[in-house]
Amino acid sequence: KNNHVSFVKSFSDEEKATLLKDCVAVLYTPDNEHFGIVPLECMAAGRPVLAMNSGGPTETVVHEKTGFLCSEQPAKWASHMKKLVDDPELALKMGKAGIEHVDRHFSFRAFQEKLNGHVANTQSGDRGKALRLLFWLFFVPVAIAYCAASGIGCFAS
Repeated sequence: KNNHVSFVKSFSDEEKATLLKDCVAVLYTPDNEHFGIVPLECMAAGRPVLAMNSGGPTETVVHEKTGFLCSEQPAKWASHMKKLVDDPELALKMGKAGIEHVDRHFSFRAFQEKLNGHVANTQSGDRGKALRLLFWLFFVPVAIAYCAASGIGCFAS
């Protein structure tokens, strides 16, 4: 068993795939980060995510199911990391839950279903739902284009 932590500043897509395959979990440390694609990408690869309990990760990481949302206290991060290293079955269970979570809520199919729901609601005359529809009409193509351009596979159907 290789007991070390690697800090990698920049890496290729091939190196990223190897890192995700070989790691127990991914630490995502930005505080008050925007939505952030990194947690989704890691969960899609079957890895639990430890992230700050602020910003985008609170919308993507399900605490104690797909990973852990952590406070700024280093002891909390260490406790969660130790839990995953000491219990490989828990890491695998969370990784599998992450794959399912990304597929259910962030896959292209999930975006299609959400968009179809907004279209149906807009036809019924709900102005608020019509505005949400416009958001999805602009957000989905931009998100898909970003993922395609950066080689991220989490939006695959």
